[in-house]
Amino acid sequence: MTWINSLSATQWIVLLSIPPLIVSLYFLKLKRAPISVPSTYLWRKTIEDSHVNSLWQRLRRSLLLLLQLLFVAAIIFACLRPGWSSSQNIGQRSILLIDNSASMTAIDVTPSRLDVAKAKAKEIVRAMTGNDVAMVIAFSDRADVQQGFTGDRNRLIAAIDNIPVTSRTTDLNEAMRAAAGLANPGRVSFDGMNDIQVAEALPATVNLFSDGGFVGLSDFNLGNLSVRYIPIGSEKVSNVAIEAFSILRNEERPDEIQAYARVASYGEKALEVDASLFLDDALIDAVKIKIEPNKESGVTFDLAATDTTRGVFRLVLDHEDQLLIDNTAFAATRPIKPGNVVLVTSGNKPLQKAIETSAVQSIANVKVVEPSVLLDESESVRLFQNGNVDLVIFDQCQPQRMPAANTLMIGAKPPTDGWSLGEKTGPVSLIDLDRTHPMMEFLELGSVGIFEGQSVTPPEGGKILMRADIGSVFAIAPRGPYQDAVLGFGIVRQSDKGTELNTDWVRKRSFPLFIYGCIDFLSGGVTQEAATTIQPGQPISLVLPSRFSEFNVIAPSGTTSSIEPTPGGQFVFTAAESIGVYRVQASSQTSDADNSIKSLTDSQANESTIDIFISNLFSPRESNIATVPDLSIGGEKVTGLVGKSPTRIEYWRWILSAGLCLVVFEWFIYHRRH
Repeated sequence: MTWINSLSATQWIVLLSIPPLIVSLYFLKLKRAPISVPSTYLWRKTIEDSHVNSLWQRLRRSLLLLLQLLFVAAIIFACLRPGWSSSQNIGQRSILLIDNSASMTAIDVTPSRLDVAKAKAKEIVRAMTGNDVAMVIAFSDRADVQQGFTGDRNRLIAAIDNIPVTSRTTDLNEAMRAAAGLANPGRVSFDGMNDIQVAEALPATVNLFSDGGFVGLSDFNLGNLSVRYIPIGSEKVSNVAIEAFSILRNEERPDEIQAYARVASYGEKALEVDASLFLDDALIDAVKIKIEPNKESGVTFDLAATDTTRGVFRLVLDHEDQLLIDNTAFAATRPIKPGNVVLVTSGNKPLQKAIETSAVQSIANVKVVEPSVLLDESESVRLFQNGNVDLVIFDQCQPQRMPAANTLMIGAKPPTDGWSLGEKTGPVSLIDLDRTHPMMEFLELGSVGIFEGQSVTPPEGGKILMRADIGSVFAIAPRGPYQDAVLGFGIVRQSDKGTELNTDWVRKRSFPLFIYGCIDFLSGGVTQEAATTIQPGQPISLVLPSRFSEFNVIAPSGTTSSIEPTPGGQFVFTAAESIGVYRVQASSQTSDADNSIKSLTDSQANESTIDIFISNLFSPRESNIATVPDLSIGGEKVTGLVGKSPTRIEYWRWILSAGLCLVVFEWFIYHRRH
């Protein structure tokens, strides 16, 4: 038997003062008027009443007093919360790990798995005694500490109630590392002293509430942690899920668009499912899909590639199963918006031919001007400072003031502090490049010969993308909201014979690919027809036009979030929590558009959506919602405690019920006498 104090000292004083007050009411003296009578024979009843008013008589025969005192005693006893702990105690330090991933929205238990997990966690909190402390961690593919260690049961219950539903996948690793960091403090080494523990290790019990839909942590070091796994959900379930959905142009028939989907069944029965395809909420096709137990089935929709087939596609499975979040998937065509590019050159045929290729023309509107415009300040401002240009390419020339746009400088450097070029020397041999950068992907430059070049030193925060035997020859660095890329050698050079090639790179396939990559990255135009798909909660990197200073992302729910560029010039959005379509819109432009450049993009001037991306679940591990009975954590097998979650049997409700019965009985006795 254990006791839990539910009242403060002041409240106890008030409660304990009630029994003396009740008893005192029974000893209040009756006030009688003196009357003279000739005989007491007729007044025996009055004499008996005076005897009853004595202390002993009143206590001996007052059933009402006894019932009232028993009722107050029941209230006092209930406020002490007597109870009996079950055979499995939670220990003095308990860590409650509650899975709130997508699979926990399954409704194979009522009302949902997450709600059941919360209820079981609150049972543990209510079973805590005065010396116990606990903390609450919600986890999906990341861990969120909802409440640190505390003995306040109300705060712990409130933290459990505030755990939100998510559409994320599941990863136990981060949550267990957070728990282990509290129970297994780190160690540190100093000179002459090795392996010094920085804090005392305190054992803790991890209560894991999950369906087990994650990869086991067989190599995890538990240390002072002990794990108690409480499985949520059923082992035998049925669910169908869309695991892939995409929009592609038919390579054999360019006038057609194909919508392809892959549907999986998790269950013991063969199913026939109706699949409906919507375009901007209008039904355009529907088919029946037959799926064998625990198998996948593909389906393809052939659509005519017209302007009416551009927009948001939604595929819906008409099937009542126990996880609804994976019955809908989205795909979309992006709004094609070529970037605005200005090439400043006195004549560079290889560069101009690379820009005139159909691949570059499909992603950029290019305007070619002479370097003489740089000498005319008003013309230079009109072209480069009005904010409607995304990229300016300076071919062996330098502006007096950097434009309000990204730049690619070939054989020249920006007129700003931080950039420097070495002495011209040659020949130059390329030896290394950073293929992780979008401008350098798929390039092979090992056999490229360069007649003469200069080393490039970027300012602080810059990144070297290409190295040669003379040092770095291609680098990129941020300039406020813009990016400047500098190539340390020219494509052509001037000699006594006139204009000559400075490199044989122009004869290789990698040169137009390099120019395409630079324009694609630095102009920020939308060129891919199909929108990118990510899983909920995953970050997505967006390359957006530099002529806009601010961007907003409109979520499927209609909420708006602003995004800002990273030092690398890309925009990273990390709040795609819901499944659906996310639209990127420009919230402001850097300045008024110049008329000579505005004509390049008049057709897109009224479209506010700059880009589109999609969030879909597409996770076989989340869609396979059968609960895992056992886990492997830290090389140990953790068996699920089905129906054995730690709890505490409370008696105070029964005590209050008994007190209520006493009050009813007292009321009955009182009215029977009167």
